[in-house]
Amino acid sequence: MAHSGKFPIVGSDGYPYWKGRMRAFLLSQSEDIWNATQSTSFTVLPIAEHTTPALVAQHEVNYKAVNFLFFGLGSADYERVSHLDTAREIWSLLSAHHEGTVTVKGRVVETFRHEYENFA
Repeated sequence: MAHSGKFPIVGSDGYPYWKGRMRAFLLSQSEDIWNATQSTSFTVLPIAEHTTPALVAQHEVNYKAVNFLFFGLGSADYERVSHLDTAREIWSLLSAHHEGTVTVKGRVVETFRHEYENFA
């Protein structure tokens, strides 16, 4: 399926902007492609084990999602995730790197709250 419009690439607009646009782009290609970035149960199997049409289709969707994600990354982010095999792993690592984990986010909020209380 061909896409229309500008392909989302991480740039000066920042990661949150790219993430939203990439999500919309992947959904516009196919809901299955977007779901590949969210599926925690998918694992890449050796090609010899792609024994059913369903397994072949799952792997093709994952490879398309990985390709789209790689295409939208700059060199630093690409180097960070190029060793990963699944779209989910790539999406998760990028999110953790750019947005932090839940624990890190909580600590940042607590730090800002503490600084605000001390300022007043």
